[in-house]
Amino acid sequence: MDVQQGMLQLLGSIQHAVMDSGIHPNRLFRGNNLYAALSQIHEPKLILAWFREKVVAPFLKELAERSNAGIKRTIELAMIYIHEHYTDSNISLDSCAGHTGTSPFLLSKSFKRVTGTNFIDYLTGLRLAKAKELLRDTGMRINDVASQVGYQNSYFNRIFKKQEGITPTRYRELSQSGDTLEG
Repeated sequence: MDVQQGMLQLLGSIQHAVMDSGIHPNRLFRGNNLYAALSQIHEPKLILAWFREKVVAPFLKELAERSNAGIKRTIELAMIYIHEHYTDSNISLDSCAGHTGTSPFLLSKSFKRVTGTNFIDYLTGLRLAKAKELLRDTGMRINDVASQVGYQNSYFNRIFKKQEGITPTRYRELSQSGDTLEG
């Protein structure tokens, strides 16, 4: 009886916490009268099992879903920031974290989890895709292409060759000659 009384008080506290977190208990618990259900159980082990299944599990699931949605929104903001600032040679994980209001560590970890790639690889991929577009579709000098996508010329040549297997100049030559290029 003492266990049941204690659990009824705990249920009240949890329902209060649920409301404080902005979740409506009626929706979370699907309109079930938890007090009535709990009052029908008299065995302490059964009370504990019922409590875990009917009260704690739905609440934790809802909190996790809200957390995941928040993380996805943060990563969406980060991706927008990257697309708007990839031309800035000073863009960094730190600046992006500052923009999204999170720590660099959390942003890095979350970015990898949500996108499947890390921050710098995503930024590099975006920059190189834009560079290839400029190399194919414009007559811009290689130095200007590098600058346009946020790189110093010498580093641009190195990273382009490392990622694409050919120099930017060779990429341009092949794309203008009509040879098939990936990406």
